[in-house]
Amino acid sequence: MYIRTRSKCFQSGLTLIELMISMVLALLLMGVLASIYINSFSIQMTDSRSVALEHDARNAMTLLIRDLSSAGYANGAPLGDVAVTGLTVTNDCSNLSSALNMSVGLLAGRGDDGSITNCSIAANAKTGVYTGTYQTPADWVLVKGAIGVEIDSADLIDADNVDVYKNRNFLIANTVSGKIFKTGSSSLAIPSGFERGVIREYGFSLFYINTSNQLALVQLKNGALQAPVVIADNVEALRVRVGTAPDGDSGVTQLTGLNAATDGWGASDWNRVRSLEINLLVSTGTEPGYSDENVYQLGDVNYKAADSVKNKRRKLLTQTVFLYNLSYGQTQ
Repeated sequence: MYIRTRSKCFQSGLTLIELMISMVLALLLMGVLASIYINSFSIQMTDSRSVALEHDARNAMTLLIRDLSSAGYANGAPLGDVAVTGLTVTNDCSNLSSALNMSVGLLAGRGDDGSITNCSIAANAKTGVYTGTYQTPADWVLVKGAIGVEIDSADLIDADNVDVYKNRNFLIANTVSGKIFKTGSSSLAIPSGFERGVIREYGFSLFYINTSNQLALVQLKNGALQAPVVIADNVEALRVRVGTAPDGDSGVTQLTGLNAATDGWGASDWNRVRSLEINLLVSTGTEPGYSDENVYQLGDVNYKAADSVKNKRRKLLTQTVFLYNLSYGQTQ
């Protein structure tokens, strides 16, 4: 007798509950990985902002220091003995701030009225806050003097160099006297009467913060003060303190923050300045979730961000510049 047997077939696999548990665990793992990625990206962005902030701050400070080193320099002659006869400067500032006033090589002041004293070309200057527990200084610095490398007289008058040296202001001087002159557009000539005179380009640089919190620079080119150019963004405050030698020697005996008294200084007062302390505060763009509660000491004043702009990171740089040209009698 033939007996048919039926085999049982067992099917292996995940039950619905096991599948759901696996999916939940996978989602949890993906969430952890996503959180790690987001945190890593956030840290990277913060680091990137910090690097950019440091870069902008140091670039702005470097430009300031570079030009300050030429304050009052006249190739060895006293700046006050440099002649400017026959020259005109378009858009020039006035009084001590004039590009052709050789009685001072350095000026500084407070941006307390939305303008730079005697310089209408800087009409977009920021108005600083100089009262209260926390202040937002917007000081400015003006530098005049010979800049750059020495230029050989033969190169300057070489016809092949007209395109290089045309329409520029130069200072020629020996140890006794000097003269500022401007080259023409088609011919180059050097003033006579300056035996063994040294020639360098004559520089005028006005640094200030504009209403957009940018460090702006006005320079003398082609016989005119040019429209301000932006050299650094996100500059919130600039504070200057001057180191003076009241007795006329080269030693700094007191450090003074710019105030109402310094606003009225004359040439003799500025010629006693031997150093400048520059305090520069820069910031990043807005950063959601960040709040800057720090108090920054800018020389003799303190700064704290208002509630509306606390979501920015800030960097304070302080640098003291010794004005050797003024110390050794270049403008006395």
